[in-house]
Amino acid sequence: MDWCMVGAAIWAVISLLANHPVGLIIEPAGAHTIEFLGAYLLGRITIRSADDFHRIVKVFFMIVLIMLPFALMESILHRPILLQLIGQNSVAVDIGTRMGLRRAQTAFEHPILFGAFVSAGLGLVWYSYAFGGSALKRIFGTCVIGVSTMLSLSSGALMAFAVQTVFIAWEWALKSYKRRWAVFGWGAAAAYVLIDLFTTASPFHVLVRYATFSMQSSYNRILIWQYGMQNIWDNPLFGLGLNDWVRPRWMSASIDNFWLLIAMRYGLPFFILVVFALILLIWRISRMPMPNPSDRAARAAFLTTFGGIALAAGTVHYWNGVFSFIMFLIGSSVWMISGGVSHSSQSDQFTKNDQGPARRAPGLKSGDITNARSYNRPKT
Repeated sequence: MDWCMVGAAIWAVISLLANHPVGLIIEPAGAHTIEFLGAYLLGRITIRSADDFHRIVKVFFMIVLIMLPFALMESILHRPILLQLIGQNSVAVDIGTRMGLRRAQTAFEHPILFGAFVSAGLGLVWYSYAFGGSALKRIFGTCVIGVSTMLSLSSGALMAFAVQTVFIAWEWALKSYKRRWAVFGWGAAAAYVLIDLFTTASPFHVLVRYATFSMQSSYNRILIWQYGMQNIWDNPLFGLGLNDWVRPRWMSASIDNFWLLIAMRYGLPFFILVVFALILLIWRISRMPMPNPSDRAARAAFLTTFGGIALAAGTVHYWNGVFSFIMFLIGSSVWMISGGVSHSSQSDQFTKNDQGPARRAPGLKSGDITNARSYNRPKT
């Protein structure tokens, strides 16, 4: 899996070289490699246990909590309060109002990015931040994430929040049934087929229509999909690089679809490597037994959040800091494929060497059950 990510990063550079002179792509190639592979490896290396994961979620939640008052003032007062305070007023964008409120961007370059960042926190807060705490802590965290997401007034962010809500409700309602997620998957597939059979529009068109604020926005996303796919088939190997994509002159250059854009820009090999790595990661994490409740909470937090992010990516694009945050989050989950610190077929929490008495394995706390193999880096 790691090699898929490395291969994708290398292919992105190759695709840029195939489309542009070397001097032109040095900076964008380096920036993309850092945002994509660098952020992934940072999470991969630094987050190695459930304790690490829970700590980083607490940091994430505190960031959202600090930004919430500024987002609220920005929406009501129609001024980029936080950007003005930090002297970055030139970054502020005014893309109109919705429901009489300014779309909050706080410290981000666009309200979509703010919404994508905070909406990713529902699964993280519900399972990880509130782990071991009271119901009040969970409710408070959920309200903070929900209000912050709403203030972005971004359809993609609201969709990510809604998807995570469905996942959480399904898990809670059928937690005693072992095959609940298999049933969910087959149900989703059946719904897709039924929509395709009994409606005049494709399932993608139906999704976009109900996942956006206006018919104009949904129609624009459908056109982006149609012309974007044509661009991909015209340039399947190396993509377009940084070149503009072919579309009608009256269409905006914005591409509100993360999965579509990466295939257009870097070619199908990049897209396939990334998607294959993500599918492999989710499959291995989902099938791994985790006897420790802390490990299971971290896994549920990641899978719920990633599900919302992945589906919402079909209607929005993630870039700059939010793109790096998502790659970091993906990297921070790789330790889970080893089963967590408590995954072991033995009950001995000590390792022995040939020259001395038993000693506790590094990183263990009293009461943990593990063996030395739990600390080997997972083979991916």
